[in-house]
Amino acid sequence: MNTRGLLGKPFPYAQYNAATWLIGITVCSYLIQLTMPTFLGALILRPQALAQERAVWQLVTYLFLHADMWHLLFNMLMLFLFGSRVERELGSSEFLSLYLSCGMIAGIFSTVLALMSATNIAILGSSGAVYGILLAYAVLNPREIVTFWFIPMRSTTMVLILGGLSLIFQLSGSRSHIAHLTHIGGLAAAFLYLRIRIGIDPMDSFRRQ
Repeated sequence: MNTRGLLGKPFPYAQYNAATWLIGITVCSYLIQLTMPTFLGALILRPQALAQERAVWQLVTYLFLHADMWHLLFNMLMLFLFGSRVERELGSSEFLSLYLSCGMIAGIFSTVLALMSATNIAILGSSGAVYGILLAYAVLNPREIVTFWFIPMRSTTMVLILGGLSLIFQLSGSRSHIAHLTHIGGLAAAFLYLRIRIGIDPMDSFRRQ
């Protein structure tokens, strides 16, 4: 796909299997977690540490840590199924930029709201980045039918359901062990990235579904 890019300077199109590398690094990080639990200490995203100690590296490292096997499997399966397709369409460099941007912005979004509400939380997992990739997939392929929860649906419908559930769970306070704000932040980050960086209006894709 020929992207416009910020200031008219798109990344050169290249393929180097960034999604596969991300999956490999994330799985290896989880295995290290199992053998060295203290590995989490300085790498998990802690809003207070980010604000007070300027632990900015946590905005990246938290993406490669996961709470349990199911958390890891879901995110890596979504990254494999949908991320690989987005990478082929945008190119590896643009895909990697999108993934990391969504993850970092989602982390900042969650951190700001946690500090505003004086909530002492710890955030880990690539869900914010993965949700951003899912939105990109839907925007690039709005009429494609996917099977989600064993139900065939359009890609845009899948994203609307996931985003709606995250919002409902956040407002209702249910499933409080899940960082729903990070999911929402990842979706918002991808929306802005596609609109500003690549020059695609996501709303057009959803209207065409």
